[in-house]
Amino acid sequence: MKKRVLVFVPEFPVVTETFIERELVHLSKSSNLDLKIFSLKKGVGNLSLALDGKVENINISILDIGVGFFQVLFSNFSGIIRCLKIGGLKHLYLLLKSFGYASVFSYFEPEIIYAHFMSFPSTIGMFCSILLKCDFAVSAHARDVFEYPELPKEKLQNAKFITICNKSAYERFLAISNPSKSDTSKVHLIYHGVPSEGFSMNKIATTVSEEKMILMVGRLVEKKGVKYLLEAFKKLKNRNPSAKVRIEIIGTGPLKEDLKAFLQKLGLGSNILVGEKSFSEVLERLKICDLYVQPSIDLSTGDSDGIPNTLIEAAMLGLPIITTNAGSISEFLDENSAVIVPQSDSEDLSLAMERLLKEEGLGLKLGAAAKVKAHEMFALEANVSKIEKLLLI
Repeated sequence: MKKRVLVFVPEFPVVTETFIERELVHLSKSSNLDLKIFSLKKGVGNLSLALDGKVENINISILDIGVGFFQVLFSNFSGIIRCLKIGGLKHLYLLLKSFGYASVFSYFEPEIIYAHFMSFPSTIGMFCSILLKCDFAVSAHARDVFEYPELPKEKLQNAKFITICNKSAYERFLAISNPSKSDTSKVHLIYHGVPSEGFSMNKIATTVSEEKMILMVGRLVEKKGVKYLLEAFKKLKNRNPSAKVRIEIIGTGPLKEDLKAFLQKLGLGSNILVGEKSFSEVLERLKICDLYVQPSIDLSTGDSDGIPNTLIEAAMLGLPIITTNAGSISEFLDENSAVIVPQSDSEDLSLAMERLLKEEGLGLKLGAAAKVKAHEMFALEANVSKIEKLLLI
C-alpha cells in the first residue's frame, strides 16, 4: 500500500521556485507514495501534467475552524494542549487556522505532513500533524531559515526529519535550534535536483561577428546584486564603446521600478530588464548567451542566497560564470569553476566580464569544470530519492 504524503506549501506552482515542483513531480512518480499537495494560494507557474489532479488550493472559513476545533476537542484534546505548550499560545492565530486546515486535511488521511519552509507553513504543518496524530517533516531553504524561522527547536523535536538545501542554512538551523545529539541526526543536507534533460548539450554556438550576450536570471531584490551588475555593464561599455555586447536580466520583483530609474540614470536601455519568463524560455536564453553572471550579496539582515537554481542550470550547460561568495554559492563554485569577484564591487565585476568575453579559452575551461560539478551535486533522481527514503522510514 502506498504511503499517504500530504505536502503543504504557501503557494504553488511558483516560477521562481521550480525546484519544489521538480521534487514533487519526481516524488509523485514513486510507486511507494500517494502524494497530495495543498497550497494556500494558486501560483502563476506552469503545472506539470504529472501533478494533474494532485494539487488543491485551499481557503478555510470560520466554519472550517469551528468544525475542526470541535472534531479535535472530542477526539484529541491532549493534542490541543500539546500544541499550546510548544508554541500555540505564541502563534495562537496559526493554531486557530490549523484547526480548519486539519479538518480539510483529515479527508486525505495523511500518514505524514511534509511542509515547505521553516516559517509559518511548517508551523501550521506541525500543529496539524499533532492534531491529526500523523508524522511531520520540513523542507527548509534559505531566507526562511536566516530571516524568519518559527519555532525551529520545537519543529526539530516534533519532526520525523528536516531537509535543508544548502550548507549555510543547514549550519544556521543547527545553531538556532540547539539540537540534542539524537535530534541532530534528523537534520539532512540534501541539495535540490535539476533534471539532466535539456542540459546535456553545451550552449548554442555563435559566430565571432555576432553580438555577445551577458545574462542574469533572478528576482529583482537587493540580495541579487542587480544594481552592481548594471553599474559593471556601464563601466564595460565605457571602456569598450564599440564592443558588440548586450545584457539581459530576466525576472521581476519589488525593485523593478527602482532599477528602471537606475537604468535611466546610467543611460542604459530599458530593454535590459526583460521581465519574468517561463523555465523553457529561460533555458533557451541560457543556450544562446555567452556569459552568465550572478552578482549576489549578503545582506546585513542575514538574508542571502542559497545556491540559485539558474546558476546551477548555467553550470550544467557549461557556460562561463562570474559570481560572488555570497550565501552558499561557494559550496558549489570556486576559482577552478568560475570567476569569483568581491561582493558589491562593480569595478571588479566589470573587469571580470571583459576578461571572460575576450578570453574564450578560460571561459571554456571554467565552464567545463562547473558542468561536471553541477551534474555531480544536483542530480535530480539521486537527490529526490534521498527524500523519498526519508518519507518511507
